[in-house]
Amino acid sequence: MEDIQRLGRKYTALSNNEIEYLINYANNLELGPEYQKHDVFIDVWNPIANEAIVVWHRKPFQSKSIYKEKIVGRIALRKDEPGPIRTLLTGQPSMNLFAVSQEGVSIKQTAYPIHYQDKVLGVIIFEEEYFDEMDSKHTEREQVDLTTLQRVTSHTIFDELDEIIMIFNPTGKLVYYNREAQKFYKEIGYLNPIHDLNYDNLALDFSRFNKIKQLEDGEVKQSEVVFWKFYLSKKIYKDGMGNFVQILNNKTKQKETEMIIEKELVTVQEIHHRVKNNLQTIVSLLRLQARRTDSQEAQKALDESINRVLSIATTHELLSTKKVDTINLKEVINSIVSNLLYSFASKKYVQIIKEIEATIDLDFDLAVPVGLIINEIVQNSLEHAFVGLDPSAKEFEVRIKIVEEDGLIRMNISDNGIGFDKKKVFKHNLGLQIVTSFVESKLNGLIVFEPNNPGTFVRINFKNTTSKVKRVI
Repeated sequence: MEDIQRLGRKYTALSNNEIEYLINYANNLELGPEYQKHDVFIDVWNPIANEAIVVWHRKPFQSKSIYKEKIVGRIALRKDEPGPIRTLLTGQPSMNLFAVSQEGVSIKQTAYPIHYQDKVLGVIIFEEEYFDEMDSKHTEREQVDLTTLQRVTSHTIFDELDEIIMIFNPTGKLVYYNREAQKFYKEIGYLNPIHDLNYDNLALDFSRFNKIKQLEDGEVKQSEVVFWKFYLSKKIYKDGMGNFVQILNNKTKQKETEMIIEKELVTVQEIHHRVKNNLQTIVSLLRLQARRTDSQEAQKALDESINRVLSIATTHELLSTKKVDTINLKEVINSIVSNLLYSFASKKYVQIIKEIEATIDLDFDLAVPVGLIINEIVQNSLEHAFVGLDPSAKEFEVRIKIVEEDGLIRMNISDNGIGFDKKKVFKHNLGLQIVTSFVESKLNGLIVFEPNNPGTFVRINFKNTTSKVKRVI
């Protein structure tokens, strides 16, 4: 009993109440005459080793134990003892399954779950020695039976399929399985042939045959099964002769690939989050510097730089919250415009109108330059377009319109301000130089400054390289 408490606290996630329940269970265990010659064990799950661990052992009353050494505290490997592990994971009894003891002896095991409330705390295992000679005869008989069944039913074509196919008769006994089923059950530790085993002795989930047999003829029951490291989709249906056909599709490799992608995306999210935080630190430093300078020109340059950094940080911030490798353009622009309205609070009389298709998504490589371009043009309008104009004379606006047609994104950005002469302003305006350079070099697009009479109109077209199918987990 001290072993249960010591090992339970050291190697398991069981609570004190659960450990106490196991101790009481072992203390009050009453064995029928059929188990007087068996070694009896209690195993519990060891999440550290991802295997079962032996916490209690009672030797036979009417015969010699098959164990020479102390077994309590040892790991029960799933490759040697599939029954107890299966029972721990599914809550299903495992009856008369072959196994190999920790001392290398061939044994036969029967395992029952130990339930506490709605949880399987552990398994009680009954073991007896099993002789290889009998095992050999049994295996030979099963192989003959299986070959005969295959010849009679013409099911040998199933051996060429990747699916795990098993047929159970009306009593739940396995009467046929294909090569993939034999291979799979051997991989999960079934050492003896599975032919003639009952459904409840082979189920990898919580289903029982007394529920399965309630299916109507032709009715299909589908479910997802997670067992150990395997992910399977399961279909079982009743044929017209009372048999039950179970098909397991092993999706483990697909799931592992998805988990790798998930891990990569989480890593990328974390990178975007850290980049955003670093950019926010740069913004704080620039703001601190702007407050300490007496030069209006220097302060203006620092404020413009702050908005540029914020436009980049916006993209990283949005990507840090999504498990996709694309970003919605409308979300980017909404965030950028909010930052600009905060920076140009004195221009609150200017209305920014956005007409942006909600379905436009961009790769990160496009989203950053597009965000900077929008930031520069709108910032330029807020800063210069309405200088000297009377806010009460008319409504002033900056309009952003973006549509996508056949993979071509067309952005029109305009204002109804005083306008400007590009030839005179361009060489002295860093923002316009950034816009032109990014459109041509980053977007491989075209940019045209057109008169708006009055005001400014900028037309930008570029090809969207983002796939319409987003990678989503």
